[in-house]
Amino acid sequence: MSDQVGVGTGGMIPPSQAGVGGRGAATVFVLRILSAGLMLALQVLLARLMTQADFGIYVLIWTWLLALASFAGFGFPEAAVRFLPRYLVRKRGRDLWGFFWVGLAVIVFGATIAAALMVVASTFIPSNHVARFVLIVVAAGLPFLALEYFLEGCARSFGWVTLTTGPSYVLRPLLIGLGVGFAAMLGVTIDGSLVAVILIVSMVAISSGLLILVVLRMHKLAKPAEPSAVTVHRARHWFAASLPLLAVSGFEDLLTYSDVVLLGMLVTAEEVAVYFAAARSMALASFVYYAFYMVAGRGFSLAVGARDRELLQARVHEAPRLTFWCTLGALIVTLAAGQMVLSLFGPAFQTGYTVMLILAAGFLARSASGQAADLMIITGRARIMLSITVAALLLNLMATLLLTPWFGIEGAAAATALTMALRAAGLSWAAWNYAGISMLQLPITRLSQQARFQAPS
Repeated sequence: MSDQVGVGTGGMIPPSQAGVGGRGAATVFVLRILSAGLMLALQVLLARLMTQADFGIYVLIWTWLLALASFAGFGFPEAAVRFLPRYLVRKRGRDLWGFFWVGLAVIVFGATIAAALMVVASTFIPSNHVARFVLIVVAAGLPFLALEYFLEGCARSFGWVTLTTGPSYVLRPLLIGLGVGFAAMLGVTIDGSLVAVILIVSMVAISSGLLILVVLRMHKLAKPAEPSAVTVHRARHWFAASLPLLAVSGFEDLLTYSDVVLLGMLVTAEEVAVYFAAARSMALASFVYYAFYMVAGRGFSLAVGARDRELLQARVHEAPRLTFWCTLGALIVTLAAGQMVLSLFGPAFQTGYTVMLILAAGFLARSASGQAADLMIITGRARIMLSITVAALLLNLMATLLLTPWFGIEGAAAATALTMALRAAGLSWAAWNYAGISMLQLPITRLSQQARFQAPS
């Protein structure tokens, strides 16, 4: 079955529900600004209380967790944005609940097996090697973070922007900060082991709370269906549709965090800490992109579900325009305060300002393509997006390996910025070439509205 979207076929949903979601994006942005302050305070607290080497180890643990959690989600967090909005608008409550139960089962089972394999693998690493400690901590947190990703994907699909952002980006730094602060007041030494335990406890609390809230809210949207009501055919359909997104999301996260991971192998832990602090200080600019990412995909999916091509093209035009100009403003503010923010981490971290300048160019280039990645997923072009993402990852790996030995952490930043720009260009080209949707408001855009657009159900 396929969804046919043609000109003038809309009318199933009001534009306010299918839009990019300026109000929703603003809510996400405000929450992420709050999160930025909390995260900055947390990073400064940890950098002050821990040795620079221990802080670098914490950075590696958190980066590996973020990089691997998408793989443990098996593509279901991304597939939720594709399926759940259209099931909702077409009043297919049984499929809505069925997708949720299948995704939940696959993630819990799969992530637990992956964590067990990581624990087994750690036994082959010498007990005094830091890699063994990192692997064990990542294994302990992986199932909970994967579950959290899936629940956030479901919340994003239904437009529950507070649930998509609040628990992970506001509550988690609060819990970690309070835990570390309380331990410091008791005179406990703040090292990598203690922070790792606090981090895992926060993941357990957030994933459990999210599961309860999402299920309770879903009860209000559609009549609950038991897991036993899911047919084998539908389960296979969702699993087959999600698997390509497993690779897409996994490689996207590897691309996002590959610079820090590679730096951990190429430079000292102290230099990794400086790079991480500089990248974190750019959070305000990245939050703009994230804010529109959290709401634009649902608008695209609702437009596809309503078979309204004109509405889809309008929303696609709206997303990059808002994302670009808001990102530009955020970059100006961030760079103006860059030296002051870095100084909060300590005098040694101020050398990271050049890294901030280089990364800023990459963020701006990425914003110009808007939410092209979401559009490719929702229109069923995940394999094309995967090819572009893998190519970008390989480029980033090669560029980082080539430039870092010569230019240090600034070389890694240049490799990351170049990759961002080329991937954005590739995704924009793919959206036009394969889906007939222009990411930019150009005269040629009108020609695309004469093309037919199809996406799998």
